[in-house]
Amino acid sequence: MPKITLDNNHQYFVTGQPCEGVTEIIKECGLMPDYNCGQFTIEAFQMTQYYLDRGSYVHEAIALYFKGTLDFEALSEGIKGFVESAIEYITLTGYKPAIVEAMFYSPTFHYCGTVDAVPLLDWKNSNNQKWHSLQIAAYWNLLMENKVAFERPITVHLREDGKLPKVQSYSASELSELFNVFASALKVLRWKKGNGLYKKEAL
Repeated sequence: MPKITLDNNHQYFVTGQPCEGVTEIIKECGLMPDYNCGQFTIEAFQMTQYYLDRGSYVHEAIALYFKGTLDFEALSEGIKGFVESAIEYITLTGYKPAIVEAMFYSPTFHYCGTVDAVPLLDWKNSNNQKWHSLQIAAYWNLLMENKVAFERPITVHLREDGKLPKVQSYSASELSELFNVFASALKVLRWKKGNGLYKKEAL
């Protein structure tokens, strides 16, 4: 398996060469909402960064929970409810991941992504968004190509109030169709790059 790394600018590298990431592909093809709402102000940037950071902290906390090293009392109020919601789901279902927070590379389509857990589950700190399904289909393909897992994935929408989250499941036909859309987005992104129409934005 090739060596995959991710730098502080969310740029993936495979054996030292830059490689597109799942979220970058979806975002740069206009399939993810502009959370700044077109505003290029300090306030809009700070709010976007807050939500990005919150998502990262929640994922890190859940990963620590699986490892048995989470200091729950140290969690900030802004993320505690989401983590409690995840624990509610884990306790109810008995979910036990074989892999947590791992990077994978597609040798067929040449893109990378970081999955939250295997069997494939994607934690979200928000209600269902259309782009979430494209993201999970791209992750599902990564696992299929790498022969890591073959179970159909789910998206778990965590709740800020700590209650049991909502779960979105997908059929095999849905995943196949969604991945075709993602693969098309990847082609569009590479066309933009090849024609000087691409400038990577912060994720």
